[in-house]
Amino acid sequence: MINGLTSEKRHLELTLKENIALKDQYKEKCDSVQDLYENLFKEAQVYKRKLVGIDEIKKDRDERIKVLRDEIEELSKKHEDLDKKHAIITVKHNALKDDHVRLNDDYQVLSKNLNLANKVRM
Repeated sequence: MINGLTSEKRHLELTLKENIALKDQYKEKCDSVQDLYENLFKEAQVYKRKLVGIDEIKKDRDERIKVLRDEIEELSKKHEDLDKKHAIITVKHNALKDDHVRLNDDYQVLSKNLNLANKVRM
């Protein structure tokens, strides 16, 4: 019976050593996996911050593009209005220039006729 108990004790001690060795292996593996996950989590946070930064840059760029497009549209409308006004003023200018030439010619003819009439009277 003592031999049986001694044998069982040795068997239990051997099993205990194996279990302790397995526990240590498991703990080491668990620690290494936990370190790996922590590193991956930190790396993911870095990428997430970069992504948020990139999204902010894109958002800012899109807002500036929208403002510039609105400004271009406003300037285009002003340009069209000014172009129309310029065309109207150009037509009026040409008409006034033609009137000026015609009136100047009439003045020259009238002046010549009046000079002739004054010479005849004298």
